[in-house]
Amino acid sequence: MSDSGHTLPDDISGLKLKIPFVTREQINVAEARNIADAMAKLLVNRHLPDIDIVTMQKLHRQMFGKVWTWAGEFRTVNTNIGSPATRIQEDLIILLHDLAAWDKTLESGVRLHHRAVQIHPFRNGNGRWARLVMDIWLRKNCGLAIAWPADDTMTSSIRNEYIWALKQADKLEYGLLEILHERYVYSV
Repeated sequence: MSDSGHTLPDDISGLKLKIPFVTREQINVAEARNIADAMAKLLVNRHLPDIDIVTMQKLHRQMFGKVWTWAGEFRTVNTNIGSPATRIQEDLIILLHDLAAWDKTLESGVRLHHRAVQIHPFRNGNGRWARLVMDIWLRKNCGLAIAWPADDTMTSSIRNEYIWALKQADKLEYGLLEILHERYVYSV
């Protein structure tokens, strides 16, 4: 698949859009609108939810549910990245237990973000979902938020830097990912 946005996505099973020929660009636009709606509803609410398994699934459903039937459902097949499908819930529970023991700092938010992406619990949208989970946790626990330059992961000006920083974090080298977050952090 090319990055032009005009190609047919590899897998459109579960797609809710009712148009005759669907391009990756159309899906990106629909997902971005769905995410913007979900974030607007969530962040206008002064009472942010606690981060738990149910909330994680609900957030994904809110972010992608107008576009995909499988939104909010953990993937059931193994992929070339992420936890084995049979370990997703267990790995998320371990992450949540670790999170409860960590200090309430930006560094902990960065680690939450990385581990959520690394577990890769959903068929798609894991990076965008992990950033929102982290944002909710940071807002609720640290009075901080991250203002990424763009939420379209296909064209973001920092995409390559972000992917590289995640790969370094996979090796437990969090410095680049922390620096990237520090660049866009602000107080709420």
